[in-house]
Amino acid sequence: MSKQIIIGCLAGLITNFLGIVLYLTYLKFSHGYPFSYSLEISIQNNTMGNIVAIGALPCLGLFYLFLQKNKIYLARGVVISTMIAAAYVLISKF
Repeated sequence: MSKQIIIGCLAGLITNFLGIVLYLTYLKFSHGYPFSYSLEISIQNNTMGNIVAIGALPCLGLFYLFLQKNKIYLARGVVISTMIAAAYVLISKF
């Protein structure tokens, strides 16, 4: 039970990270900014919290997938990882 929650949490954090990478890649191709430049500017302008929030959107799909497959404890782990991302966004706003 708790092992599945930890696996779900790790899956949610990895999905969030992949969402961040996808968003920064989108910026690279749509605006022509290099990946490292986009990351550097987001850190300098204190908008990394916004990027983390956008990166958390794919976690919705993962959560829905786990619910459809009746993996409730994995879905709980995804919710926990989303709450961690939300806490980071909240802290970064102050």
